[in-house]
Amino acid sequence: MAPSPLESLTTELKLNLQKSLECVLTEIIQTNSGTIFFRESALLSAFRERLQSVPPILMPEAVANVDTGPCEAIHTQDLVQGFYETIALSLYDAYQAFVSRFFDKSPCPSAAVRDLFSPGFPDFIAQTSGTSGSTFKLFPMYPVTEDVDPIFEGVRFCAFSTFRFCGPAVKIVDEHGELQKEVFLTNIGSGIMRRFMGIAVKDDDKAITETPPLSPVPFAVWYIPNFLGNLLMTMLFAVMDPLLVFMCASYTSVFYDAVLTLEEHWDIVVDSVEKGTIPDVYDIDYCRPFLEAQIKSNPHRAAELRSIQKGTEGWLKQIWPSLKTIIAVSSGSYAAFVPKIQHHIGPNVEIESSLYVSTECVIGHGHDPANDHNLYRVSRDSHFEYLDVTEPQSVQALHQAWEVQTGKRYEIVVTTRNGLWRYQMRDVVEIGGFDPSDGQPLIRFIERRGVGFRILAEMVSEELIQNAIHSTHHTLGRVLEFVAELDDRQFPPSYGYFVELEGELGPAPECAPRKVQEALFTNPGYKFSTDIGRIGMPTIRIVASRTFRAYREWRLELTGRPMGQIKVPTTTVDVATKEWLAKRVISEVGLLSFSVFL
Repeated sequence: MAPSPLESLTTELKLNLQKSLECVLTEIIQTNSGTIFFRESALLSAFRERLQSVPPILMPEAVANVDTGPCEAIHTQDLVQGFYETIALSLYDAYQAFVSRFFDKSPCPSAAVRDLFSPGFPDFIAQTSGTSGSTFKLFPMYPVTEDVDPIFEGVRFCAFSTFRFCGPAVKIVDEHGELQKEVFLTNIGSGIMRRFMGIAVKDDDKAITETPPLSPVPFAVWYIPNFLGNLLMTMLFAVMDPLLVFMCASYTSVFYDAVLTLEEHWDIVVDSVEKGTIPDVYDIDYCRPFLEAQIKSNPHRAAELRSIQKGTEGWLKQIWPSLKTIIAVSSGSYAAFVPKIQHHIGPNVEIESSLYVSTECVIGHGHDPANDHNLYRVSRDSHFEYLDVTEPQSVQALHQAWEVQTGKRYEIVVTTRNGLWRYQMRDVVEIGGFDPSDGQPLIRFIERRGVGFRILAEMVSEELIQNAIHSTHHTLGRVLEFVAELDDRQFPPSYGYFVELEGELGPAPECAPRKVQEALFTNPGYKFSTDIGRIGMPTIRIVASRTFRAYREWRLELTGRPMGQIKVPTTTVDVATKEWLAKRVISEVGLLSFSVFL
C-alpha cells in the first residue's frame, strides 16, 4: 500500500518542491533554447527579449553548448521569472506550421527540421487519435528519457501492441541528398514501444522474424493490420507460455476485447497449439508466413488447456498460474471493464492503472495503482502548471505545483523536453493530495475540457454526460460502454445514448430516461432549454453485446490507424458512426413503453 496522501504541504516540502521543479524547468529551457522554434516562434518573442538582460551563461546561443552541472550551480531566478512573466498559454496552432516542415518537401531537407523543437532529429512523430472528431495533431518525439518504467523487465510478459504506422516515414536528407534519418509517424504507444525495443524503420525486415526477449508473442503479431487478428494472435502465442507474470495493454477495453476474442475462438486456439498451425480466422495479411515459421506444435500444452473451462471465474489464472498483474489504463470510462476482467482473472491477480499518458507527454504514475485506479503522482519529466478552471483562461489563472489546493480542479498546462511551451493539455484534473515523500501533487483525471455536448446554447460537460448514464444502474442495469449523440429522430431533438450493458437489463428500464434527465438538469442551460420545450426527453437505445468491440475493429479498418488509437468517444456528431451504431440497436427504453427491435 502506498502512503496516504497529504492534504496540504508543509513549509519544508513546499520549498523543496519549488526548488526541484524549477530545476527541471531550467533544464528544459536550457536544452531547447537553441532550437528553431525558440528562435522563430512569436509565442516566445517576449521571452527572447527578456533573455537579453540575463547573464551570458543563460543566453540561448550559449546555453546549448554549456555543461551546466548541478542545477544548484546555475543562477536560475531571472530565467524562471522570465518564463513565468513573458510566455503566454499555447495551443496546437502555435506549433502546427513548424511541424508541417517535416512534410512540406519530400524528401525533407535536414536544415529545415534539425533542432526544430529539441536538439537533433526526433525518433518518431506521434499522432493523436482524434477520438472526439477533432483533426488529429502531430508531435515530434525526441530521443529523451521518458519517465516510463520498464514494468516487465526481467519477467515473462505479454504486451498488446502494434508497430503499425499512421503514414509513410519522413526521409530526412542532407544538402547532398544523403539520408540522415527516417522518422516514422505512429501513435505514442507504438513509438515508445519501438524505442524501448530498439526497433527503427530500417529494422522491420529483421524484427518481423524475431520474438522479444521474455515474451512468447513474436514481433510479427505487432505488424498485423487487423484489430481482432492482432488480439487473437497475441492470445494464441500467449497461452503457449504458462509462465507469464505480466500482461499489459493500452486500455482495459483492449484487454477485455482480447479476452472475449480468446473465449470465442477457444477450441480453435487449443487446436492450433496442438498442431502448431496459424488459424484462418481473421485477415493477418503478409504476417502469416512469419507467424507460421515461429509457432511450434505442443500437444502437452494443448491437453492442459483443454482441461480448463473457458469463461468461468478465474479461468485465465488457470492458463497462467504465475500471472500477477494486468497493466492497463482503467480510470474514467475504462473503469467499467475492471469487474468484467476481474471475473476472468480471479481475485488473486491485480489490475493496475500504472500510467497517465497523453500523446504529448507522460503526465503521471499510479500512486497506488492496484487499489486506486485514478490517482496519479505527477511526472517529473516535464514542467506542469495548473490552470484554475473557475477563472478566465490566462497566465494569471496559472498555479504552480506548490500552490494548488486539494479538492480543486485545474487544467494541466505543460512545458516539455520535446519542445512544447505552456501548452494547454485540455485535461481537467482534481488534486487528490500530495505525495508525502517529496510533495509532488497527486491528481485524478476528471474530463476533457471543451469536450462537451450541446443542442442549443447549453454546454454539458463530458463528466456530466458520463455521470448521467451511469446513474441508471438500478433501473437500466450496469452500463459497460456508451456513446452520446444528438437524437433528431423527432422534435424537439434530445440527448441520445447508444448503450452496451455489462449484463442483463435492469428491473425498471422504462424509468432510465427520466433518471438521465434528472442528472442533466444539474446543468442550468440544459434545464432551461428543456423547460421551454427546445430539448426533449433523453433517449436510450441498447446495442447488442460486443458492439463496441466491433466498433473498434470497424474504426481501425476505416482509418488505417494503429490499434492503440481506437477509442470509443463519449459523444459523437459523426453521421457514419451514428448510422453504424443504429444498425446494431436491439431495443429502446422509454417512459411509456419498452420496445424490442427485431
